[in-house]
Amino acid sequence: MEGRSWERPGDAVAALAAGKTMLLDMVNLVNGGHLLGLPENAVVELPAQVSGGQVTPLDVPALPDDLLAYVKQVSHVHDLAAGAAATGDVRLIDEAVLADPAIPDKRAGLAAIHELLQVHADVLPQFGVGG
Repeated sequence: MEGRSWERPGDAVAALAAGKTMLLDMVNLVNGGHLLGLPENAVVELPAQVSGGQVTPLDVPALPDDLLAYVKQVSHVHDLAAGAAATGDVRLIDEAVLADPAIPDKRAGLAAIHELLQVHADVLPQFGVGG
């Protein structure tokens, strides 16, 4: 990890505040049809332009089918995790772990997330898990 990160939130905030223009390699935004094949309301990383105090996402080329399938799976995991956080439904957390392609050992993943819910019960009261 040599050199400067591509993430530049301070620069983006300064450009927004000053009404300057800059390009962002990627920023989390509501899809709004910019990444074809994903729901309009999915939050995705998109290239964007900051200009006139606004962030405008830029269109990206269509993803190949196999990559799109993977991105849809990851987006589904995000939806499950957000739903779990909003509702306190631990079953949704379990579904997210089981669906997450980044968690190869599902049993260990489930054990870890349930331990984390226990340890952090004081800041995650919606799950009703004792600490």
